[in-house]
Amino acid sequence: MKTDEAFFTVKVKPGRIKIVYSKKGVKKISFPEKKPVLSGLAEAPVFVKKAGKQLQAYYDGKKVKFSCLLDLERFEKFTLAVWEAARAIPYGKTRSYEWVAERIGRPRSARAAGNALGRNPVPIIIPCHRVIRKNGSLGGFGGGIAWKRRLLKLEAQKE
Repeated sequence: MKTDEAFFTVKVKPGRIKIVYSKKGVKKISFPEKKPVLSGLAEAPVFVKKAGKQLQAYYDGKKVKFSCLLDLERFEKFTLAVWEAARAIPYGKTRSYEWVAERIGRPRSARAAGNALGRNPVPIIIPCHRVIRKNGSLGGFGGGIAWKRRLLKLEAQKE
């Protein structure tokens, strides 16, 4: 971890999530783990606690519109545009990689959009799990297909 970063852990139904952050915002989150995650600083900034509470609500099955600060400036414009398009996908809905590419004005860039989604450091907050193949199959997912299936199922229950 870089010296300008710290982390905070939050308990959610499936386990513990590690939230890595800087002074500018949340930089990375992990998927819930059953094994204990070392605690970060006892006192985290308000924006980190807000992210933690929103993640807890999400894993409790509540519809959440994430509004926490993010620190993603190290990524290129194309990647940020892809992630912003993914954030526009409503809770409980899915869109194709082609839809994402068209949404950012790059209709022939579905594969590149998929690669950008695979580099998403803040899954759930940027809901890349809602992006599937045009034929309806799941496609890939940085957290693994089992997590993608699980998240889509969680959201489908509250539609």
